[in-house]
Amino acid sequence: MQTVADADDRQWRVGRRRLAWQPRVPDWLKMFVWIVDGPGDPILWLPALVSLVVVIPGLLWYGLNWLVCLLATPFTWLGRTVFGRPWLVVAYAVNNYGAEYRASAADLAAADALVKQVTAEIRDGGRPRSLRAPGLPQTLRVWRQG
Repeated sequence: MQTVADADDRQWRVGRRRLAWQPRVPDWLKMFVWIVDGPGDPILWLPALVSLVVVIPGLLWYGLNWLVCLLATPFTWLGRTVFGRPWLVVAYAVNNYGAEYRASAADLAAADALVKQVTAEIRDGGRPRSLRAPGLPQTLRVWRQG
């Protein structure tokens, strides 16, 4: 992955997706971020300890997901190379990781060429025109259909 700045000096990351998949922190686990800061009031220490007991299995699951991802990645590379599976090229603003622009490239050389092209597009125009724009979040999709 390489970093490039657009005309507004916003930082973007552009490159090939190297992992088999991108492990994400589950949304329900993000609710417990306040435990890291520590409760300010001593009376909140008991709920914090109870919440910690709930969070530990989620953290173990997240760590196991990363371990399996790292073990599967060499086989993914092999499959892409031997069987001609497409390489995924992604671009995202550093401050907005969830919104990824993405496209597939036929082989490794095409993926590297697309990365160079997208880097130039961001530097000159401010956004990656060669990649598919991120879709709507699930909540907005349901709202638009209803």
